[in-house]
Amino acid sequence: MRKRIPEGTTIIHTRRLKPYTYYGIRSIFRRVVDRAKLPDVHIHDIRRTAITNAKKEGRRAQEFSLHKTESEANAYVVEVPRVRPLEPME
Repeated sequence: MRKRIPEGTTIIHTRRLKPYTYYGIRSIFRRVVDRAKLPDVHIHDIRRTAITNAKKEGRRAQEFSLHKTESEANAYVVEVPRVRPLEPME
């Protein structure tokens, strides 16, 4: 079994190594999505895709998502349709 990331560990941080808040990351994500003109894209779509991909690799969704129960984590597991890559921005 893989070890969990210790609580309080920063995975995404600023250039000064300070942790971003959820709202800081959400703000950055929103600006990128708006600039790319992607309709109906939400930050939790990343979580759903990551949990789904982990499950496809044979990992327990609960272990990866840190949900309390496996059934809670499995609610995020969906078949994600493949999409066409965006054209590069000029």
